[in-house]
Amino acid sequence: DPIDGTVNFFHGSPYWCCSVAVRRNGVVLAGCVCAPDHQMIFEATADGPALCNGKPLHVSTVSDMQLAIVHTGADKSAAPESLPFRFFNAIAVAVQRPRVCGAAALDICLTASGAADGYFEPGIYIWDIAAADLVLRRAGGQGTIMRGFGGHRLAYRASNGLIHKTLLDTLESVF
Repeated sequence: DPIDGTVNFFHGSPYWCCSVAVRRNGVVLAGCVCAPDHQMIFEATADGPALCNGKPLHVSTVSDMQLAIVHTGADKSAAPESLPFRFFNAIAVAVQRPRVCGAAALDICLTASGAADGYFEPGIYIWDIAAADLVLRRAGGQGTIMRGFGGHRLAYRASNGLIHKTLLDTLESVF
């Protein structure tokens, strides 16, 4: 994804990134997410650690959803049945703070670094998450494709692993 957070980028917001993944036979082997305005480069390989600017990453240790920060997104072209605000409202009452920042790969990498505890998007493309998901998993987190909608579009959730099931329960209640 050459620019993840395109709207942010074109408006001059620094919350955007570039994301590249190497995928073979459906398996991501390497990924890199570069957030130039934040001077952060996240990277991982299938058999190596997750790094940010060369330093190891690890997910947060937050296990209580009420103390969690969860990033989310809502594409205005999302299918009407996905009801993005229904998801936002469900997340908002379950966590300490929900955040909508507008660059999925960066949101997931922040989860990998422990700066966030989870991420969810009801309609996103595989190229938006492929590199960041590998970074997350190599940092000790979990990423799950919850639904596939065809055309490489999917619903995806990511977490530090400790809130993964609770986040799923929260989201499944409004799917």
